[in-house]
Amino acid sequence: MIRVDLDYIYAKNKIFFGLESKLGSLNELMTAKLDSLFKLAEKYDIKILVHPFITSPPMWQSWPLNPYSIEQGGPAKDPYDFMLSKDAQNAFGNRLEEISKRWGRSKAFFGWDLMNEANILVANDDYYSLKNWILKIGNRIAEFENKLYGEAHPRMVSWSEVIPSSVNYYFLYNSPALNVAATHPYDIYGSALSVDSPFSSRISTVNPALKMNTKLNGIIPALKDKRPYMENERHQTNSVPLTFYK
Repeated sequence: MIRVDLDYIYAKNKIFFGLESKLGSLNELMTAKLDSLFKLAEKYDIKILVHPFITSPPMWQSWPLNPYSIEQGGPAKDPYDFMLSKDAQNAFGNRLEEISKRWGRSKAFFGWDLMNEANILVANDDYYSLKNWILKIGNRIAEFENKLYGEAHPRMVSWSEVIPSSVNYYFLYNSPALNVAATHPYDIYGSALSVDSPFSSRISTVNPALKMNTKLNGIIPALKDKRPYMENERHQTNSVPLTFYK
């Protein structure tokens, strides 16, 4: 399985290259590249976890380049406003539906990471708004796909830690609009220079695994409907595959 971001930002050159060249207008070149990607994935039996929106480089820094920003004629002044804005929410829902219509029938399409590290959207610890955003976006694409295909692709929203620092965010594990729990366990490695870090000489490969086991034992009770858990990004190394737990 591979995880694919449909947008790219070249921050130094102030260039945004993504699925939408302007809000609501698909970029033909990007669409053609994704057509080729899905065909190749089908040929080699590779599954794709779709991440439909760009959050890196840091979303707050690059926001003026984003087609959803007011600078580009969009409805939102920053990522937090993107989460709160009804216009932005509707436009993002339209984006998901266009993605699903074009590539959702592909056997390579595994599922959705609806927002990479959703803590990027939160300001002032406003977990309530994020919870509602996930409900509305997740339910919208699920309803759309159920009508179109008779079933919906798996849906998740990732986070930058295995367990968020506040229990108020545990809805990430049991939201009815999602059916997979997902996190990015950056917090098990420590800093880039620690002995647990992939950037060091890999002095310890055991300690991060033990930390992950401990944290997973904390997550499992929160998965009240026994939904799968996916760890789909860790530290800054490409040497470790996506991990899917049932």
